[in-house]
Formats: sequence, structure tokens, C-alpha cells
Amino acid sequence: MASRDSAAERQQNINDRYREEEARRKLNARNILLRIHKEIGTSVGRSTKGHHHRYCPYPQLLEIARPILEKEKCTMTAVSVPCGIEGMIQVRCSIQHVEYGTVVEANVVGPWDNGPKLDRTGKPTQNKCQDLGGAISYYSRYGCKQILGVAESDMDADELTREIPDAAEIDDLFNR
Repeated sequence: MASRDSAAERQQNINDRYREEEARRKLNARNILLRIHKEIGTSVGRSTKGHHHRYCPYPQLLEIARPILEKEKCTMTAVSVPCGIEGMIQVRCSIQHVEYGTVVEANVVGPWDNGPKLDRTGKPTQNKCQDLGGAISYYSRYGCKQILGVAESDMDADELTREIPDAAEIDDLFNR
């Protein structure tokens, strides 16, 4: 009987240590995300003109984010993954920490084929591969903006809108 109690106690100690480590990991990941959001701040500008707004191109967003992420020992990825719905694509964006693993993740799903883009003579200007590549870049930019806490305004607004999530909003991400 004593050996059973001893084994149960050892297992309980292992479980307790695991829960404590998981809580520490979540707290550290939360704090890392808060620091990233604060440091990125309004450094993301709107250098490229879109249809009804200005936006930050994906390469520029990465250029701004990389040094901040590296300082926090993090990387950010955007990967296209199967969606399972014809004509749709899914891009999974995430921030990973070298010690704690995935800190935050966002999935963006949308169409990749909006029909042919035609020139003045009616000839297609891009092929399906270019459409797919454009969609991946577009959704990658939006997913990465989402996890970095960056929002862009339309042309009617004077400034880039940027709301840094407070600690409660970040906590909500980790308690889902």
C-alpha cells in the first residue's frame, strides 16, 4: 500500500510541476507579446496606395518586425495550408519563441481566384499561379498585422490607427 501511495504522490508532484511550468510559460509568452505590441507601436507606416486606403507592404512589415522579434528571441511565420474548400486558401501566421513555442497564431481564409485580370484588349494579365501567389502574400500581410497588433486606417483618416491591446485582452488570447 505504501508503494502505491508513493507512486501516486510522485505522479501528483509531476502533474503539479507541469501545471506550474505551463502557467509560467503562458505568463512569459503573454509578457513577450505585450512587449512586441508596445515596441511596434506606430512604426508601421502606410507607404503604398491601395484601392481606398494606404497600406504597409508585407516586405516592409517584416523589415520593421524582425529586429523587434529577434530581440524577444521570436520568429514570425506565415504558411499556406490546405483549406479544404475549393477556391479558398488558408494562411496560418504565428509568432514562436525559441523556448516557449508558439506565442500567438492567426488563421486567415479567403478566395485566391477572383477571376482573370484583363488588359485593355481582353487578354489575361496574370496566370493562376500569380493569382495564388498574390493571395498568399495578401493574406500573410493581414495575418501578420493581426498578430503584431497593427491596424491600418482608410484614406479618410489622418493617422494610422493603432490600438495596443491591454493585458486583459492578451490574457483572453491565452485562456481560449
